[in-house]
Amino acid sequence: MKKHIIKTSIFAMLAISFNSCTDHHHDDDHKHEEESINKVELTLTPDSLGLPSQTVIWSDVDGDGGNAPVLPDSLRLTPGIQYTGELTYKHVYNGGEHLVNTEILKEADEHLVCFSPIQLIQVVILEITRTDKDNQGRELGLISKWKALIPEKGAVRISLKHQPNGIKNGSCDVGETDAEIDFPYSSIQ
Repeated sequence: MKKHIIKTSIFAMLAISFNSCTDHHHDDDHKHEEESINKVELTLTPDSLGLPSQTVIWSDVDGDGGNAPVLPDSLRLTPGIQYTGELTYKHVYNGGEHLVNTEILKEADEHLVCFSPIQLIQVVILEITRTDKDNQGRELGLISKWKALIPEKGAVRISLKHQPNGIKNGSCDVGETDAEIDFPYSSIQ
């Protein structure tokens, strides 16, 4: 039963939740009382020379109930190579894009990006480490280091957690989920 649930989540690759953190006000003429994250980009850049960067994108610009979301392609990781990961959260509307990272960084002490590898075997096959910090010196996760340890396929669930009122403690078990997506990957030789 457990294998079936894991396989379903790997192949479904559906977003679970996309909510707004707070009311957002912009310097331009677009004022929104509430924005949703409806586009997420993940870029992995190898720390070794000679390997290309790769960007995968998830989007659901028409929201729930409209067209199906555009699911990301699989990330391709070379085992033993370290990559720098960068997440970009956006709100797309009326042909324009608003960078939600700006608000996340302003409220970094209330946010945490969580990485949960979804795999079929019980061995650690992928290491992901958050490398950026909030103004209290706690991990944030918009920037991270990735390293595949062995050749394997799976997915990584990336969750943006909103942890207000001093509850941020490095745990992904507290707060509300602002965005959550499964990004498929394969590590190749």
